[in-house]
Amino acid sequence: LYISIGLIHWFLVRYSIKSQKNFPWSSKYLTFIFYATFGAVVSSSVEVGGVLLVFAILIVPSLCATLVKESFKDRLVFGWIFSVIVCSIGILCSYQQDLPTGATIVLAFGVSLVGVHAIRKFIFWQQD
Repeated sequence: LYISIGLIHWFLVRYSIKSQKNFPWSSKYLTFIFYATFGAVVSSSVEVGGVLLVFAILIVPSLCATLVKESFKDRLVFGWIFSVIVCSIGILCSYQQDLPTGATIVLAFGVSLVGVHAIRKFIFWQQD
């Protein structure tokens, strides 16, 4: 499911970028397709991982990236790297302490969000 939706998005973005004609309906349909496929991904992910895990993985990396990076590309790369590191830490802690994996990953994201926010506040506090 995820690969097929990823390919749909990739082809649609390439088509919309390569298309020299600016159809007035294209952005409406692309937006609809994005949200429809996004809903399918979220719905299927919630069944597998749970609501808290899915939304922690969706929201915390982008929020942390917004706190520390300015450009879209930097935020995207930071969010990906941040997600992989925090998920890996959560899985490792879950394995070592014999804890539920989903809840441990959510906790790792929560702690990392507080940490990023505290570090950001400390850095800006030092600059004043």
